[in-house]
Amino acid sequence: MIKNTAVNYNGQGGMSMAAPYIASHSDLIQACYREVGIDPRNIDYIEAQGMGSPVADMAEWGACNQALKALAKEQGVVLEPGRCRVSTLKPMAGHMNSASALGALFKIICSLQTNTLHKILDFTEINPHLDTVNQPCGLAVRTEEWPKRNTLRLAGLHSYGASGNNAHVVIEEYLDESKVEGPKSKGTVDRPALIVLSAKNEDRLRVYAQNLLDYVHLRPLTPRLEDVAYTLQVGRQAMEERWSFLVKSVHELTEKLEAYVKAPAEMDGFWRGVVKTDPNGMTPLQEGEDSQESIDRWVIKGELEKLAELWSQGFVIDWNKLYGDTKPRRIRLPAYPFANERYWIQGNEDCGLRIAETGKELHPLVHENTSDVSELRFSSTFTGQESFFAVMQGQKVLLAAAYLELARVALERAVGVGSLEEGPTGMQIKNVTWADPIALNGQAKKINIGLFVQEDRPIQYEIYSEAEAPEKEPVVHGRGVGMPYLPNETATLDIPEMLGKINHYRYGAEQYYKDFKTMGSVYGSEHRGLETVYVGDQEVLAKLSLPASVLETQDPYILHPALIDAVFQACMGLMMEPGDPALLKPFFPFAMDKIEITGKCSASMWGWIRAPESSIEPVKQAIDRDDATGRTVSEGESARWLGFHKFDIDLCDDKGQVCVRMKGVDIRAYRDPVERATPEAICEVPSLEEDAGQVRRVGKVSGQRRQPGMRGLSIEECVTWDLKELLKNFLKVPSDKLDVDTHLTDFGFDSVSLVKFAKLLTEHYGHDITPSLFFGHSTIEQLTHYFLTEHLEAVQGFYHEDAGTENVPVRVTAEDRPTERITRSGRFRFLPHDTNLGGDGTDCDYWHERYVSEVA
Repeated sequence: MIKNTAVNYNGQGGMSMAAPYIASHSDLIQACYREVGIDPRNIDYIEAQGMGSPVADMAEWGACNQALKALAKEQGVVLEPGRCRVSTLKPMAGHMNSASALGALFKIICSLQTNTLHKILDFTEINPHLDTVNQPCGLAVRTEEWPKRNTLRLAGLHSYGASGNNAHVVIEEYLDESKVEGPKSKGTVDRPALIVLSAKNEDRLRVYAQNLLDYVHLRPLTPRLEDVAYTLQVGRQAMEERWSFLVKSVHELTEKLEAYVKAPAEMDGFWRGVVKTDPNGMTPLQEGEDSQESIDRWVIKGELEKLAELWSQGFVIDWNKLYGDTKPRRIRLPAYPFANERYWIQGNEDCGLRIAETGKELHPLVHENTSDVSELRFSSTFTGQESFFAVMQGQKVLLAAAYLELARVALERAVGVGSLEEGPTGMQIKNVTWADPIALNGQAKKINIGLFVQEDRPIQYEIYSEAEAPEKEPVVHGRGVGMPYLPNETATLDIPEMLGKINHYRYGAEQYYKDFKTMGSVYGSEHRGLETVYVGDQEVLAKLSLPASVLETQDPYILHPALIDAVFQACMGLMMEPGDPALLKPFFPFAMDKIEITGKCSASMWGWIRAPESSIEPVKQAIDRDDATGRTVSEGESARWLGFHKFDIDLCDDKGQVCVRMKGVDIRAYRDPVERATPEAICEVPSLEEDAGQVRRVGKVSGQRRQPGMRGLSIEECVTWDLKELLKNFLKVPSDKLDVDTHLTDFGFDSVSLVKFAKLLTEHYGHDITPSLFFGHSTIEQLTHYFLTEHLEAVQGFYHEDAGTENVPVRVTAEDRPTERITRSGRFRFLPHDTNLGGDGTDCDYWHERYVSEVA
């Protein structure tokens, strides 16, 4: 029973909104207990918030002890040291957010029911700063019995939030007097109780009897016999296997239950029957009503032996008539003991291969649903022989285009929308990122796509595979967010008119694939979807057709990988000229802002590719500007010099009907790992500057973490810049809104997000950061000061500051960001599209693993 509740606020006494305040916590506990006249000696147990940080735990511990001592002094009583146990649910369940206190309440209830005080899970060492000498509270370092006393047992529940709100609840043991043996209800005096038990078979009936026996033995208060009998009569469904008997006391009930469990064949004084029912659950005796009047008379007279026999034979008894106007109580008794039988489909290691071979997969790219309680997930096992694998740099690699169809199928099944062939509903996928490529080296590989679904929000997905070593984390290959999509209007393209305007030069498929082979990308016949490429001024129109070797595979696909990959190939028309000797490395898609899918791709398509203004502008800025050697950079050269380009792509059928639209497709160049390991060679290559393209001289930096935007900054400026970037991505707040002297709580932080941000800082800097840090360092400026004073040497090494290094001209683009290989934790998590991805240790050489490389 909740005896009392109380809340208060830290007010102006605390250090900050996020910091606990001992005085306010203590006042709250005292007020809660004082209002209902509680003797502090009767508080056996306090369930604490247990934040897990030194400052917060010391404040909560001190408040509990201070409050109990103040109440004891006020009432003139003496408290036994360590008698009140303090425990917390947090190590058992983690931070449950808004349900945290509710979970703690359930723990107290379970402790009362089981007469057990539970220890703090995984507790190994007491905080040396906690004052535990002669204090009324003691930490629950072991699980122990919670003994009963002459008075009702009491427990406190304490909770608080980073906003300065504090709450306390006092729980009192509930005693239901009706469950203690006492006077009988009207009409039951001098009459035994009729116990009825039934189950599907004899095995379940014996288990049911054992459960009822355990219930009576373990019950802290002896239940009234008539309550037990009445609950079994009216609160349980009568099944086929039936057993009934008469008892006059709870002691006799336990004896008969024990006898039945041990040797049912040797018992006497009971009625037994097996009743066959029809599919509707009716017994043959339920169909006639001739004997109903006789049964009612026996009920009124209390002829229990006759009623027991008739019930065991299958007759229906109206048990309520047996008790007249005053009926017993229905109480909590053991539920039906269902058989513990497994019905899971047993799989094996080659399950995915067998599904793919037999053609029973959900889709050529999505073989089966492997979801469990931890994740909504689809899985596929690929051998490398599939048509959507191509040879690149000597390896069988899944086409980047196939990721889009894989994600589309999984998202469509997750949201339950129909196929695009069945209606107008389409799919929109945003923030698409291609990370680590899916490469096979002669062995089959299982690929998963995990989805994170939240109500009224886009579905986040990750395409990942298990790492080769068990101790390694799974590797993420791609990610994005998707949702059903219905366009406002149908878009069309006038292909003949466009052909008349795009007349710069015509690029034949033969020359195209010859250049690809030079770059190390060997496309077989199933991957040659380009017929002709027409190149104009900042736009390309490509004629696409599904290769004959994969034409029969068209039906299951909306986005056929061969067609989508062909339009990606056509992007090269804006990045090179036929036979261009400067093009030494293949190009691959790295990221995409969004793709809108409104129809199914046909066997013959047109792809319209153009460079959006946001992508062209940096190139225009580079025109007529001299680089470090004084050479003027031409517009066409700048596109290759950048090593990547962004494109908008529309796909339409021969009639011009647009079915797929891609925005912001980021195409980048691949660089060999040996080249990537040479920072000097890479740093000498110029690129566009982030701030309006102006060149400045900065030190040659070989650090891991110094991003392009930090070049030339002091260590202090680097830390501040980095913290603002982390906060921007974490809170989704523009950088210009993050003032260095603004309190973190003013940005919307709460107790949960502070813990998450502390973990983020720990992972970023490699030092253990706890949420308690924010109590004394609650602004960006204060956090910068903390890192510079407490971890200066580590921070210098982190950013590799070297004031004496030679200065070289370096230009970076506004879109240049260091990339980092993403690994996937055991629990599914999704990172925003603009999350920084890490590199291989060279600041000037941040690259997309195996697929792409970019120079700084």
